[in-house]
Amino acid sequence: MAKLAFVPPAPGHETAVMEFRAGFLKGGEKAINGGCGLERYPDYRKWLTWLEQVRAGASQYPATECVLALRKDGAVAGILSLRPGLTSEEARKWGHIGYAVAPALRNRGYAGQMLAWGVDRLAEHGLKEVAACCYASNLPSCRVLEKAGFAPDGGYPEEGSGKPVVRYKKRFI
Repeated sequence: MAKLAFVPPAPGHETAVMEFRAGFLKGGEKAINGGCGLERYPDYRKWLTWLEQVRAGASQYPATECVLALRKDGAVAGILSLRPGLTSEEARKWGHIGYAVAPALRNRGYAGQMLAWGVDRLAEHGLKEVAACCYASNLPSCRVLEKAGFAPDGGYPEEGSGKPVVRYKKRFI
């Protein structure tokens, strides 16, 4: 498997990002969990503007660093949401890291590569423990987290839908 490049979203990524978004919507997925809110923005430039507000902490969404995982051909294999500045309570709800892999590119090892890069980045921010959350029904994501050394740490029903969410954590100490 080729290594991914990790870069912040920029105007030059518009076509690749919007193709990534379309892959979810065409497949019937209404949400792009871990995808930095992309599903809500059919206008790429508005999404970039919103990401700047989020990164600056000027929205109700936790301050987030959004990172694209690009293949050599320029296609977006996935998106990472990194939230190093969360309080303990926010981390229990949101997790420090979220990731979304393009539906057409799943089961190729990209999620594990993205998670490893994201955990290293969070460690650079000084975190000693990283939390991640996913739906209990998302068994592939549960396996990726466990393979990366995360351990289950409780769960909760998602606000609004009631869907069971599993919380994982990984300690560095």
